[in-house]
Amino acid sequence: MKFEVSSFDQLPASAAQAPQCFDFLASGAPEEWIYNTSIISYQNQVPIWGHKSYLEMSLKVLLFLIIITISCIGNYFIVIVIIKFKNSRNCTNIFICSMAIADLLTTLMFAWTSCIENLFQNYVLGPFFCKTESSAKVFFLIASVFSLTWISCDRLIGIIKPFRTPMGKKRALAVLSFIWVIAFLIASPIYFWREYRTRQWCDYLEIYCKVDSDKVDVYMFILLAFLVYIPLFLMTFSYCLVIAKMKRYETRISTEENIVKIKHRRKIILMFFIYLITSAICWSPLQVIVFYRFVAFKSVDSVKPWSEEAKFWAQVFASTNSAINPLIYGITNGSFRKAICLLYPKLSWFLRLNKLPKRRVNAVESPKTRESALPRSTFTLSKCNKIQINTISGDKIPLEKPKNKIIF
Repeated sequence: MKFEVSSFDQLPASAAQAPQCFDFLASGAPEEWIYNTSIISYQNQVPIWGHKSYLEMSLKVLLFLIIITISCIGNYFIVIVIIKFKNSRNCTNIFICSMAIADLLTTLMFAWTSCIENLFQNYVLGPFFCKTESSAKVFFLIASVFSLTWISCDRLIGIIKPFRTPMGKKRALAVLSFIWVIAFLIASPIYFWREYRTRQWCDYLEIYCKVDSDKVDVYMFILLAFLVYIPLFLMTFSYCLVIAKMKRYETRISTEENIVKIKHRRKIILMFFIYLITSAICWSPLQVIVFYRFVAFKSVDSVKPWSEEAKFWAQVFASTNSAINPLIYGITNGSFRKAICLLYPKLSWFLRLNKLPKRRVNAVESPKTRESALPRSTFTLSKCNKIQINTISGDKIPLEKPKNKIIF
């Protein structure tokens, strides 16, 4: 039953005397009628569904559990290896550790909130996550992107000016601190644009996180475009130039040692190039949703039914990026896997470091010679022969025994 009225004085007498739910008319309704939701029926405007079906909830929770598990394990290994082995704390690895910490915090604190928001009709996360969720995600994203940007610039300058003085650890830590402070300042406005609210309808208690859409949509559009995708595009272009230039240098250098060094550096640069491509792919769907909201969401009627599901899957892609990153710049690196096995020897079977090297043993050799030719692993052989091991960034580290009695 709908009433076309211009004021509360024109309501039926029965409606004024007893509580009754009325339909809300968006056109021609006075302000007192619009904001007095206690007499308006909620389910006549939006269907009350409470939460998604249990099957859909189970599948989406399982999906996020897989993403969170891979991300936590991978980024934890990145951080713990760089913390445990002091000799691995060069400038590049310090920034890699910064990106891993940002991904780890994003996964632990806020990756799962996207799933919870999608599964429940009301906002059930409370006022703390309402205020901090979006701002923290932006904070960690900007810190990670800026860290990668600095690594890319440092690599590019190293190719252009090969005889320059390399950046020291103290300067790297100072730059890293500056990056996190700038990222915090950029992300802080979203904290003030979100507010946890409740609204009592005639037949429903609505709990929601109010967002200043006009400001947030413009902010996110500019943020993702100018602080994420433009730097990613420039870094991708720079890495293409660096890889091409290093290939030309490789053909000019005749010494075998220099060729090996350049090949290894090119491998590291290629690793960061793959990281850039995957980051752009994973964050592109969310950018499309933000752009669509910025252009199309001018009124309630323009909100499409599929928009919430599209937003959910865009956030799934963005969360997947935190799980892919450690696989790119950590787990696929042989030296890094060896370092993990030093900390956790039981993982050697999983990381496939217990295979015998392919070496032919002649029958004329003595038993001791044949026995010595079959080491338990290639890493054990390198320790026995005191061979230096390359770090994630390619720097050689002497095999010495640190204070924590772990040989690296």
